[in-house]
This record gives sequence, structure tokens and C-alpha cells, in this order.
Amino acid sequence: MGNMHLVTGYAGQEHITAVDQGAFNAALIGTGQFVLDKGNVFEAQVISNNQIRILDGELMMHGRFVRLDPDTYVDLAIENGAQGVKRNDLIVARYTKNMVNGVESVDLVVIKGTATSGNPSDPAYTTGDITNGASAQHDFPLWRIPLDGLNVGSPVALFGEPFMDSMRTLPEIRKKVQDISDTADKIYAEVDRICNEYFDTFVEENTMTVDQVNEICN
Repeated sequence: MGNMHLVTGYAGQEHITAVDQGAFNAALIGTGQFVLDKGNVFEAQVISNNQIRILDGELMMHGRFVRLDPDTYVDLAIENGAQGVKRNDLIVARYTKNMVNGVESVDLVVIKGTATSGNPSDPAYTTGDITNGASAQHDFPLWRIPLDGLNVGSPVALFGEPFMDSMRTLPEIRKKVQDISDTADKIYAEVDRICNEYFDTFVEENTMTVDQVNEICN
């Protein structure tokens, strides 16, 4: 056996792990967490003051690829608000790992905030580095659900702009860079032409014959 792990190679037995694939994903597109621009991008719909529906989507979390299957959704329960106070709840994608048997999973869960008569703060959530498979839990906040009294307000996205599919955006980026380069070349060529034109005109208008020079000197 070699002294390195040939991940994409035949070893005579199963040997490629989720940690291997996660490490590859993290090296390829980064160790952060982001929602991909696929499907319904985990759109949040208010069904009632006690129910939020999350539509399908895909995300990367520390190199781990997670998806809610196309044309499916998850309904989440929101606890009742109370008159005269406000509250922020969070909807997070929660990664958990059984540290005994190594089984991993991700679920959408609601973290209830604390009610207050002032400006509510988001509830605390758990963060951990799951890239190397060492963390038992990590929460990726997707939505803030504001409650004002008994009413649920419009969900607020916390994941920023969806990360575009790299196979689609890289050609677009290359094209934009090429367009910029082509435009710069055209501008340079035009500036060069104008400069040469003005220089030729200046030389023509300010050139004297030998007789004119002699006349001035005499």
C-alpha cells in the first residue's frame, strides 16, 4: 500500500469517504457556505402565522453538497408570537454527525428567538468546521423570520446572492474579460490614430524651409 491515499483510484475495496469528497469540493470552490443558483433557491413562503414552507434548492456547506430534491418542499412550524412583543426566529440548515457511528445528516430546523418589546436579536446558533469531519453540529442560517405580535412578517434571506454554477459562469467571465480586452484594444488603436494625426498636423504646420530659416537668421 502506498503512503498516500489515491482517492480516485481502484483499491480493491471501498475506500472513498464523504470526507474525501468534501475535501475535494472545498479545495475546488472554497471552504465557505453558500446557496447555489439551482431550483427554487430555498424560497421561503409564509403559509400561515405558524407555518413556513421552504422550497427546493442546493447548497454547499464546508465542502459538503446538500440538496432538497426538485419540486419538493419542507414545512416548518413557527411557535405563536405574543401581543406587544417582537421576535426573530431563524431557519437554518443543520448538519449533525453521530460521533459514535459517524452517521451524518442535514435538516432544516427552526431556532426560536427571544421575544422583546424593543428590537429583537437573532437567536444563537452553532458553528463548527465540518470540512475534516470533526464537528458534531454546524448551522447554516438561511432565513430570518420576523414576528411582530401574532403576525409573521416577510422572511429575510441571510445567505446573500446565490452562488452561480461555476461551469456556467466561468465561460461568461472569460467572455466578459475578452470583451473588455477587445474594447481596450480598440480604444488604444483610436487614441494612437488621433495622436499620430495631430502630430502629423503639428509637424506640417510648424515646419519651415531652409530659405525661411536663413531669412529669420539674417
